[in-house]
Amino acid sequence: MKCRSSARSRCVQAWLVVSVMVAGLAVVPACSPTVDQPEVAAVVHDLAADLDAIHALIEEMKQADMSGDIEGLVAHSTDDVVSMPPGLPAIVGKDDLRAYYEAAFSQLSIEALEMTPEETHVAGDWAFSRGKFEETVVPSEGEPFDVVGKFLFIFHREADGSWKTARMIGNMDTPR
Repeated sequence: MKCRSSARSRCVQAWLVVSVMVAGLAVVPACSPTVDQPEVAAVVHDLAADLDAIHALIEEMKQADMSGDIEGLVAHSTDDVVSMPPGLPAIVGKDDLRAYYEAAFSQLSIEALEMTPEETHVAGDWAFSRGKFEETVVPSEGEPFDVVGKFLFIFHREADGSWKTARMIGNMDTPR
């Protein structure tokens, strides 16, 4: 606000009134009575423990994959899991995931599998891990072949504090 010399005193008064009003607005919330509200405990998670749990989950999934443990693989997934295997439509839900694994393991097994997370991040009850894998696939008929590729898992922390796979995608760097 620009004040002319003849109206300077009124201008200064106006600035004072505005300043007092602004200062008063800042104080009012601090002095207002509070409504009784239940205290909400902030949930603080240990990042290192979360990362360890997620990497352990990836290892458990790897072991279940190599042993053909369909129920183990499904148990590590959320109820609304979505898996996006290469060349196929998305698989949604535990029942469809189980059927996918049953069909896959009836035609092949995994002889060797290395999964290497390259980055894992946690954001509250969600996390993701991106990495690479190398596996040896043994078809029911035919010769074993090696596959090199990459993966992206999205994890969700369940109500009991455990982590489950909510979304997963993998694709191959090498052709079959």
